[in-house]
Amino acid sequence: MGGIEVDKDGQSSLNNLFAVGECTNSGLHGANRLASNSLLEGLVFGHNAAIKTVELLKENNFNFDDLKAVPEWNEEGMKIIDEMVIVSYLRKQLQEMMSDLVGIVRSNNRLKMALQKHQEIAAAVNEIYHYSKLSPQLSELRNLTTVAHLIITQSMEMTKNKGAFYNKDLVQA
Repeated sequence: MGGIEVDKDGQSSLNNLFAVGECTNSGLHGANRLASNSLLEGLVFGHNAAIKTVELLKENNFNFDDLKAVPEWNEEGMKIIDEMVIVSYLRKQLQEMMSDLVGIVRSNNRLKMALQKHQEIAAAVNEIYHYSKLSPQLSELRNLTTVAHLIITQSMEMTKNKGAFYNKDLVQA
């Protein structure tokens, strides 16, 4: 049911980006199954991805010293979030919106409403993100906001119901 499409080595459609486990869709199961959720599949694909990564590093003569050229994160001018309750509030708003409007049964109207609400939440998250020191909670909220946007927009682009995706305004595949 969804996930990042990967080949036998865990390679995604983005060059040199590998994915393994529950986040992937290896194609080993049908559209109505949890994709890549078995331990054995994760082990095999993880092993294949590791081997392929080492091969790519050797082929490209990767120089680990190049990583030293990456600058440290500059926190100058940033401040610690003094009201973490705002981050918690925005996370709860995002979770409720996704549950209520982008849940199991979807509709075109709900998805439009979700996109509007998401834009408000994302704007608030980005504002906090750009003036605050990073925290695990803020980073996770920003990532959740990105994933929510992708789910909403991809759901709006679906033209038929397939697998676990169901929009009451569309026809069954």
